[in-house]
Amino acid sequence: MIRVTFIEPTGDTRTLETVPSGSLMHLALANGVAGILAECGGTCGCGTCQVHLDEQTLERIPPAADDEADMLSLSEYLTPASRLACQIKLTPELDGLIAKVPEIQG
Repeated sequence: MIRVTFIEPTGDTRTLETVPSGSLMHLALANGVAGILAECGGTCGCGTCQVHLDEQTLERIPPAADDEADMLSLSEYLTPASRLACQIKLTPELDGLIAKVPEIQG
């Protein structure tokens, strides 16, 4: 099991435990995390599953691929910590991940 904490746009914090499989986006959708819309269903075709990751997590995952970086570049809420949750695969190394959901997606 791995533990993932989402900080929703309201500031509410939700900590979830899951087996290491699927994507961060799928975990958020399955648990009704506020602010994760995932309009494209996880194909990296929209920016509606953007999260801002903590520094420790960013160090443990590969950099964004070109298609993810291109999609993120369209966001008003782009930060150096921005990633698309659909592109973050849940692995045992990500235990303790913290993901902040921006106020507005898209």
